[in-house]
Amino acid sequence: MPRPRPFLAIWAVLALMPVTVCRPQPPAAELEPAPVPVPVAATTRHTTPPPVDCPRPHGTRVTATGTALRTATREYPAADHPHDVAFSAETLRSLPDVAGVGDPIDVPYVLSRGAFAAAGAVAQVTFENATSHLISVTDIRPVNIVTECVPHAALIPLHGTGAEPAPMMFDLADVDPLMWSTDEGGRATRPYFEEYPGMLIEDGERQDLLFSFRADSGAYTFDLLVTYETGGRRERTLLRNGRVGFRVTTAPDPPQA
Repeated sequence: MPRPRPFLAIWAVLALMPVTVCRPQPPAAELEPAPVPVPVAATTRHTTPPPVDCPRPHGTRVTATGTALRTATREYPAADHPHDVAFSAETLRSLPDVAGVGDPIDVPYVLSRGAFAAAGAVAQVTFENATSHLISVTDIRPVNIVTECVPHAALIPLHGTGAEPAPMMFDLADVDPLMWSTDEGGRATRPYFEEYPGMLIEDGERQDLLFSFRADSGAYTFDLLVTYETGGRRERTLLRNGRVGFRVTTAPDPPQA
């Protein structure tokens, strides 16, 4: 993708936008933490602790084995859903003209250069059956996961148009991230493929889908592995967001006085 046209200097933008600085808080003295209620959906999810070393790949790299199902990312993050974009200090140094007052940022470009969708984001994707057989998608999950360093240098909020929450969600901070069904508020209810045994795509059919990504803790780069059955064969393909895959981070710490 070509580099966007130059904008005003980044220091002018950060003077008007929330900037996240990583400064540790002193520990609370002699106070017992209040118990936190656990949502029902969380009873079968196990969130990983914040990473201590980064970047850190998870296991061996997974590749595609079939071509019957074509997948593509149309837009990430989807512009009609509210989302934030977080930058590390290193990314800001490589993007001195990332934004200017009154100018929108080129989100796909800055994500390809190291920025992250922050505090959750929605991907608009397409699944297309390229065969004359029925395809049954039986599993979708994040793979080729890399635990990244949480970016703290700057946070730019981008406001959507109030679209409905995505019906399917992944939390990358889960020990074994699965695809979850969501309710009308976007909250996880139960693993999608426990509720629905397969996602059917007719021969020649194209389906447009919405996936929500979030990270309760940490920052991650990843692909989606789509496993399906067709014509008596079991195959898999990868869904990516360009050459760097999908990128999502927990909400960075708020600015400290």
